[in-house]
Amino acid sequence: MSDNKGSYRHEKNERAISTHHLEGRHGTLAARGGAIATASHLTFTLIQIAQLALFSRLLTPADFGIVAMAMTLTGFIRLFADMGLPNATVQRDDLDQNMVSGLFYINAGVGLGLMLFCCALAPLAAMIFDEPRVLAVIIALSVILPLNALRNQHQALLRRQLRFLPLTVIQVSTALLGLGIGAGVALLTDWGYWAIVWSLVGAAVWELVLFWLLCHWRPGKVHSWTPIRPAISFGLHVVFSNLFGWIWKQSDNGLIGWRWGAVELGLYARAYSLLLLPLMIIGGPLASAFIPALSRLQGKAAEWDHLFHRIARATFIFAGLMGVILYANAEYLTVLALGEGFVRSGDIFKVLALSIFPAAAWEISRFVFLSLGRGDVMLKYTMAAGPLHLIAFLIGLPHGAIGVAWGLTIVSWVLLVPILYVAAHAGGRSVKPFISSALPAILAYGVTSTVGLFVIGAMTDLLPPFAGLILSGLGLTATYFGTLGACAFVHEGLRSDIRLAWRVTLRLLPFGKSDHA
Repeated sequence: MSDNKGSYRHEKNERAISTHHLEGRHGTLAARGGAIATASHLTFTLIQIAQLALFSRLLTPADFGIVAMAMTLTGFIRLFADMGLPNATVQRDDLDQNMVSGLFYINAGVGLGLMLFCCALAPLAAMIFDEPRVLAVIIALSVILPLNALRNQHQALLRRQLRFLPLTVIQVSTALLGLGIGAGVALLTDWGYWAIVWSLVGAAVWELVLFWLLCHWRPGKVHSWTPIRPAISFGLHVVFSNLFGWIWKQSDNGLIGWRWGAVELGLYARAYSLLLLPLMIIGGPLASAFIPALSRLQGKAAEWDHLFHRIARATFIFAGLMGVILYANAEYLTVLALGEGFVRSGDIFKVLALSIFPAAAWEISRFVFLSLGRGDVMLKYTMAAGPLHLIAFLIGLPHGAIGVAWGLTIVSWVLLVPILYVAAHAGGRSVKPFISSALPAILAYGVTSTVGLFVIGAMTDLLPPFAGLILSGLGLTATYFGTLGACAFVHEGLRSDIRLAWRVTLRLLPFGKSDHA
């Protein structure tokens, strides 16, 4: 009986790890996964907005402040929580039960260790903030670290197999449960900030349960640690790259706050939060779909190149369109989203919107680094790019938040070609196809930004703001895609993308043709 049970468990684990059933369908599954993941992300964002609106009415600013103080410590420590090991699980071609089990135990040990570290630092944090209530909040939130560690490998295995529907179920249901727990505690008790804490802890518990239910892999005995070492090395490169990236991305806030104070920093931070919306779609749901698909093709150069450049063209096209529309409507969108008190954030956001397109080049390069196992190159690039960003921020700092925004935008454009060159070199590819993938979107971006903005901007200035937003969006989109259509006459890759988009559209229509049409 025990032999049969062991054989059954072995088969379940093998099925949870294997990706043989994905052969020949990586492009289709990546596109479908990207659509599902984006829809999930948008749903999650709406739930978060609803939670923010509800909690803002049930709790006091002091309640949010106490949790924010605690999360200053726990949020930073979470940068190290997964050690980059889930990325290794997604990326590795030679994955087996021994390796996943080893990575699982490392994650679990690190999660437990970081929880104890958080608890040890909690009294110091409470003393620094001069707020004794922060002590208990940090200890409670630290429990999330080992909870997440126990589900990291299960999440990575679902991503590895491109199983985006279960991932969506988990993300959305967890957000809803967290909203329900927080609202319930806030409405039925006078516990104040504990409503936020219990919503976060309860969501983490629920997420852990669902990952173990929907992914049937279970850890086993580690027979050898030697094959696991390359995966650990890759994970450490990723986590330290993320750390350095986090540091230089926070340096603009630190400099503005130091030089100009809280008001100027608040205006900049709100504008930057709007900038993150399109970038989070690229770096979040789209990356979660594209990186696993590319990772499965790392040993098939021609197929990897074909899928990557199709993904790169689509990503650049999306970033360019978002950049030009947000730039054209920055002031109105800022007031609409943030309120009349943040009018000056509109000017800052208008400058930041110009950085969306080159920022996409970094995200696309991450697809290369993470799918081909070149975390070492990603770390070196992050360490080199950080000082350049800091210099740009310092040059712009005397001019206030908008000067720092110009510094970010300019350095992003300066690094556009170098990051594509580094990514191509890291993958052992020629840089020419990488540049070629960006050119149609760059041309459409340039034409729409000059001709489209002047002509359409003059028309929309005569209309009410919302009507102007709609007309501007439609006009700029038509100009943008009209330019791309012209580019397709001389760009074979873009023509292929248009043919694929047309076939997919036909299949989605009720009277659409069959797959062989």
